[in-house]
Amino acid sequence: MQVGVGFDIEWRVRVVKKLKGLLLSLVFLTISWSAPAWCDEYLVQRLSAGQLKRGCDLSLYAIETERVAIGRPDHTVDLRWICEDGKSRIIDTYQIEGGSPQVITILFRRNRHIIVLVKWEARSRNADVFGDYYKIYAYQYAPTSVDKLFPVDRNLMSKLGEGWEGDVAGKSVHFPYKDAAAIRKALDRFGY
Repeated sequence: MQVGVGFDIEWRVRVVKKLKGLLLSLVFLTISWSAPAWCDEYLVQRLSAGQLKRGCDLSLYAIETERVAIGRPDHTVDLRWICEDGKSRIIDTYQIEGGSPQVITILFRRNRHIIVLVKWEARSRNADVFGDYYKIYAYQYAPTSVDKLFPVDRNLMSKLGEGWEGDVAGKSVHFPYKDAAAIRKALDRFGY
């Protein structure tokens, strides 16, 4: 004779095990679906660098900073040298300077130079700046160098310079090298 409400202990154990398995599956699915949102870097662009070394690319990666509540997050940009043999190096990182950097153009020159034009937007009433700030970076490919594969060519960078395009302190200013064609002309003039 069986007395009681009819709870079967074995049945309860089986149900609890199934619920735990279901809960673990839900947790795993939630983590795997949200994992890409945790990634704080993403590939922006990949350029073949075969003229410098066969099987290698220059890649631009945006690295997000802390997410903000309104608007898109700010990010830095890494310029990376990636070869099919698996070797990868960061050539340079372009930092946040009031805003996120934007790589406008990358040029390869016959004497193994890589020229990168970077722009930052600036819109500040307090600083009385409404325009874009440009800076040109120059690197020389040095495959025999033990220390640095792409040393910065400061001499060339000083010739090309950096500057504003827009209105700064109520004055209109212009930067002469805002695109690849203007940079190429200047490089030809300087003998690079």
